[in-house]
Amino acid sequence: AHYFEKPLHRALLESDVKLVWIDGNHENHQYLRELPKLTNGFVQTGKRGNIYYAPRGHRWNWTGREFGALGGAWSINGHQLKEGFSLFKDLEQPTWQELELLGGKPLDYLLTHDTAKSVPVQGMKGHGTIETQTREVIQAAFERTTPLRNFCGHWHQRKNFTVELENGKRTEVHILNKEWTNGNVVILDLLTNELIAPPENWMSTIMEEEKYDR
Repeated sequence: AHYFEKPLHRALLESDVKLVWIDGNHENHQYLRELPKLTNGFVQTGKRGNIYYAPRGHRWNWTGREFGALGGAWSINGHQLKEGFSLFKDLEQPTWQELELLGGKPLDYLLTHDTAKSVPVQGMKGHGTIETQTREVIQAAFERTTPLRNFCGHWHQRKNFTVELENGKRTEVHILNKEWTNGNVVILDLLTNELIAPPENWMSTIMEEEKYDR
């Protein structure tokens, strides 16, 4: 949202932090594919050089930790959206070709929008577990790269699961809540691999600042 960009840019600049993001299901996927990649594989999307998109299948290393990105997901409300404007039906889900780009080397952290087929998350409003190409592809990514942790969203709820993989290894799955709600953020210490919960009042503080910046 445009109202989010101003405080986000300011906070990133003040903290000397670069933001990396992955796509969900409500992006302009056609536009993202037209943007040029940098030599490091990321796509610069911030005007000031501090916001970067991690394309599907991209890998990178931070402080010795291996990250992988496999964004995108199926839109349950696709029938309410306009193709080519708010819906890109043929592009919104990760593909088997993008899985190949991710490769098979082990990952510490796999960042996705949806999660794997074996994760028993239940949809809101009685939708139950929904089987999609996205979840099949991410399941294959789990088996190939055996990530220690998977961070995702999409389900508009905060849930944790541990998934047993075919080779006997396990992946911790952290599903984050939707925007502007508690449980939509975790802090990961890359040196210790420790997960740290943000302060309880962090969301109300941000929303109060936003009110004066719009």
